[in-house]
Amino acid sequence: MADGDELLAPGRPFPGEVADWKAWLGSVAECEPERFNLLRRNTATGRPSGAPEFVRRLENELNRLLRPQRRGRKPRVAPCELTPDFFDTE
Repeated sequence: MADGDELLAPGRPFPGEVADWKAWLGSVAECEPERFNLLRRNTATGRPSGAPEFVRRLENELNRLLRPQRRGRKPRVAPCELTPDFFDTE
């Protein structure tokens, strides 16, 4: 591309124009079930599908986390315990 955006470059592996998406996805599901399940999972969650390097690059470009993070609350940090002699001025 003229603007140098490699993420949108026409040389990226893509099947081209797909007339029948249902049939194309069915062929992917038969030949590459792991890839199909990943595509389905990422589509449901809104995450990009691609190599880890590609996703990291997207995160850097968008300044946004796209990879799954740890679930649940962040662990609670215990407050510092101050010893009585900490403030001793003698």
